[in-house]
Amino acid sequence: MTQAMLIVALLGAMAYLAFQYTSQRLLNCDKLRLLSEEYEKALKGNDRKYAEAVGQTYYSALRGGKLTEEDEKAMTIELDNMFPSTSFQGSV
Repeated sequence: MTQAMLIVALLGAMAYLAFQYTSQRLLNCDKLRLLSEEYEKALKGNDRKYAEAVGQTYYSALRGGKLTEEDEKAMTIELDNMFPSTSFQGSV
């Protein structure tokens, strides 16, 4: 009887942990999807600083909170393509 209760308790704990992991994973996927959509929308807008801020948030969320050098380069290229008039033109 004690063993059966222990098994039920262990199964309950395992089910709880599986639920917690799955729900956290789904929340992260939803967060990334929303950030991706907002970044795309910001790139189509006319506020470069806002697009840059959303891009930094999006890319850092992809990397667990850390923005990589490759992310910075990709974001610079994306921003320069969408906002060519505000990119650095150099001396004339």
